Amino acid sequence: MIANNGPSTGPPLAPTAVVFDLDGVIGDTERASLAAFAAAFGELDLVLSTEDLADMVGLSLVRVDELIRERHEAAFAFEELRDRYRRRYLDVLRAGVSACEGAVELLTSLSDAGLPIAVASSSPRLQVDLVLASTGVAPHVQASAAGDEVAATKPAPDVYLLALERLGVPPSAAVVAIEDSPAGVAAAVAAGLQCVGVRRDPSYPDLPDAALVVRSLAELAPADLGRLVSHAP
Repeated sequence: MIANNGPSTGPPLAPTAVVFDLDGVIGDTERASLAAFAAAFGELDLVLSTEDLADMVGLSLVRVDELIRERHEAAFAFEELRDRYRRRYLDVLRAGVSACEGAVELLTSLSDAGLPIAVASSSPRLQVDLVLASTGVAPHVQASAAGDEVAATKPAPDVYLLALERLGVPPSAAVVAIEDSPAGVAAAVAAGLQCVGVRRDPSYPDLPDAALVVRSLAELAPADLGRLVSHAP
């Protein structure tokens, strides 16, 4: 575990609520999603680099389209990309995806402690519901917000603010977010939340703005989240 803040010397407080990103934090979907993107772009005669794929982690479909157009001269319609990607990716989700390491255990322990839990995802509602159901964590999640339910997706804070509104918790409360991408961390921080970053692979982008960085949720305990809100400015 890598902490950016120093350890607390007193007893940790309890966060008011915890808001999780979904893909790559709860559901082990990132590799499947990137493979679906690579296949969709391949069908459009565009080969993505390793750097392209790494920088796409955590982005909405709209932001992926913008990123690729910034880097490559390519002539394709967004609707065509969207349809090719979603067809491939939804097939994977409907077949079922596994939960990320430590996700079920952490959500269960937070739920057992009576902490409200929400999900804030850039993915559209259908994908959010499929991942929550197939990973088995849906009973622990009281509210969720999806990328197609807000005006702007991450790194804008909109999806976090909507998730907290549905949870009935103000952003000014001691809320902890858990994210795995720079865009997600930026969204959580912009919403005024303390953020834990999950960096499962050294090839993934750094998360310098996270207050705490772990390699998996198996390294994270409710007390660690309490220390974050104890240190909150």
